[in-house]
Amino acid sequence: MSPQFFQKLASVSLLGDIFPELSDNQLKVCILYAMGASYDSIAQNCHISTETARTYLKRSIRKLNLEGYDALRSAVLMRTFFLMISKTIKES
Repeated sequence: MSPQFFQKLASVSLLGDIFPELSDNQLKVCILYAMGASYDSIAQNCHISTETARTYLKRSIRKLNLEGYDALRSAVLMRTFFLMISKTIKES
């Protein structure tokens, strides 16, 4: 799945519902990070500095009570996966 797909999900608040701990900006940064984007790419896509992107990630890790960047990536991907499964089940 492309980062654009996840940005679209975030913009319509679907992922915001499963990440109530995070601000919209933190969520967008986390989604891009989980998809493998570099800090520079995240900063460019979100129109923020690289340092701000790093700060958003660090704060997100703290807010989600995780132990690091790998755990953040896993949490974003797993929650998104479960959201997609639940949407698919509801639609069938």
